[in-house]
Amino acid sequence: MNALDHVTCIYHACVCLKHEDTTVYIDPLQVEEHCSCTKPANVIVVTHAHSDHYSAGDIAKIMDENTVFVTVADVAEKLMADLSVPAENIITVKWTGDTVEPYSGVLVTPVFAENKNHPRDIGIGAVIGLNGFRFYFSGDSDILADVENCDATFIVCDGKYNMPEYETRAVQQILEMKHRPAIAVPYHYGYIEDTTQNGEKLAAALEKADIKNTLLY
Repeated sequence: MNALDHVTCIYHACVCLKHEDTTVYIDPLQVEEHCSCTKPANVIVVTHAHSDHYSAGDIAKIMDENTVFVTVADVAEKLMADLSVPAENIITVKWTGDTVEPYSGVLVTPVFAENKNHPRDIGIGAVIGLNGFRFYFSGDSDILADVENCDATFIVCDGKYNMPEYETRAVQQILEMKHRPAIAVPYHYGYIEDTTQNGEKLAAALEKADIKNTLLY
């Protein structure tokens, strides 16, 4: 099994990871249209409060009374107000936070995510450990974290609100990393108008730079 065998769906910033009976969602969005994970999520990570990352309606479809959330403070407040999630089911983190284990075998490490539309204090990127693999989700950012021992890096490439000039900027950042990912995966495109081809464009740029990559949607 390789790392991407655990990815059961991906759309925009929404990704579902599964291992045996463990299900982890990141930024659930349009889950009925794009995701085949039918079990309630054991863990839901929400990187920040913008509506394409925090969707109360989608979260309601995949949570149950045992779901544990890992998120930032303002999203924690929304979860309690919008969905009556009890405080004890929410782990509030900052990008400088330590690794947490919200569910047995699931490790979540918040990392920075920032640009002019997303100051560093309003959201996070996330490194998720599952079944011995490490998955890095950039979140809304122009800057990629240099993650050690990363099996898959999911790179934002809408090019409008995040990662402008992604075909050069994201590629150059990976080339300069001390710890390059085993594989790069374009994401966070298609949902935003006029971005449906961005994944293919970034994949082509990564390929030209001899950076291993794949498209998953």
